[in-house]
Amino acid sequence: MLPDPSMDEFQWAAVVSQAMRFGFQGSYRDAAAGDAEAALAITSPDAECGKTVTAINLALSMAQQPERTAILVDFDLRRPNVGKTMGLTMDRSLADYFHGMAELEDVIVNAELPGLLVLPNHTAVQNASELLTSNMTSVLIAELRSRYPDAFIIFDLPAVLDYDDVYAFLQKVDCVLMVAAAHKTKIPDIEECERRFNNCSYFGLVLNKVDETFNKTQAYRY
Repeated sequence: MLPDPSMDEFQWAAVVSQAMRFGFQGSYRDAAAGDAEAALAITSPDAECGKTVTAINLALSMAQQPERTAILVDFDLRRPNVGKTMGLTMDRSLADYFHGMAELEDVIVNAELPGLLVLPNHTAVQNASELLTSNMTSVLIAELRSRYPDAFIIFDLPAVLDYDDVYAFLQKVDCVLMVAAAHKTKIPDIEECERRFNNCSYFGLVLNKVDETFNKTQAYRY
């Protein structure tokens, strides 16, 4: 999808999320092997590509579907930013859940938009690599699927090339979306990420952070 240089990061992410909302509804069924629910991971090759804003806007868009719930989970455990970006009040967070100090219902935040639930994190989690690939994470995902059988579950993950644990986590979800930043993300890095997605259901690439100097020829190269 080609970007509009006149839009800032938040505006573009909102447009992308609307387009994805309609594409995802059809495509996720194949990725989820016919299940009613779908779990989508959003990541990027490296940091500062705008993946969190994209994840938030997609969750907001998905929450507008009748009789469906969108759940946004901040699994960027080393650099959590979902709650801060959304301005959420976080009395408890995923860090408390993983440390055994809170139950799942204690860390779920009902956002102002009906149909949107958020599992934010207000602090970096120790042993993030072990947690992301642990059975505890699998139990959390299974519990979300069980409690909200018709939900779209969106996970904001760390950057793929920064941490090896991201790839292992992708085996726990139905499909993955990658967000890249124009002028910043290198094409070989995108290709390396796509190589690592070989055994995953790869939903596609969103090109973010584009200005007027970025032309269509460059965009198509991505």
